[in-house]
Amino acid sequence: QLAEGEVGHITVRAPSTTKVLCQQFADLTGGGSTVAMLRLDETYGTYGTHSCQFQNTLTVHLSPSYPLLAGTYTLQVVVLNPGIRAVRDFWA
Repeated sequence: QLAEGEVGHITVRAPSTTKVLCQQFADLTGGGSTVAMLRLDETYGTYGTHSCQFQNTLTVHLSPSYPLLAGTYTLQVVVLNPGIRAVRDFWA
């Protein structure tokens, strides 16, 4: 477990030829159970809890008022398939 405010943001980076559909982001942790989901800051991002600064990134903004509990989280990130394969086809 990490104390509240210790981690503020988590960024998912797709290959540069990919376009993230920011509006489609969802936290599916625990089958949608709000108890199991990440506690996100609803006032920070462009879309309330998250933002997409670049076409191939999605950043979720964690609430500074809650700790980040140890566990496995399932985040849905939707992307458009690129017209050509990326030279470095990896996600970070």
